[in-house]
Amino acid sequence: MLYEHYSQAPWEEARWPNFSPAEMACRHCGEYYHFEWMLDAIQTVRRNLNRPIIINSAHRCPLHNASAVIRGAALSEHKVRLALDIAIGNHNPLRLYQALCKAGFDTFGAYGSFIHVDARKGRRWSTNLGKKVWKGIIDGLPG
Repeated sequence: MLYEHYSQAPWEEARWPNFSPAEMACRHCGEYYHFEWMLDAIQTVRRNLNRPIIINSAHRCPLHNASAVIRGAALSEHKVRLALDIAIGNHNPLRLYQALCKAGFDTFGAYGSFIHVDARKGRRWSTNLGKKVWKGIIDGLPG
């Protein structure tokens, strides 16, 4: 469900203790998409890895998604509902990928410094640097 601002979100602190509605909201305006499955899944990843999960980007309003800084896809899942770009700097890529799969994620965008996940099924893409970082880890990457 879409909320004008994350302060209106039905956030359950005990259910998602390692995250906040602000970090899941649009960095531009605070617009927030509440998606319990995704929140439960990323909390499971955090618990299983026992390491912080840094969310670079989650929901984006259309204006922020189209900005020169983001240059997001027109049909971006960040804009439609919720997608997560997760920083990989403090993670072993293989362990992170395995934890994401175990939590139910099945769509992966491979980038050099982060991995994109969302609730769609079976999509894979990568940048050239992403192919180098994730080669042999993410099944089905193009090229």
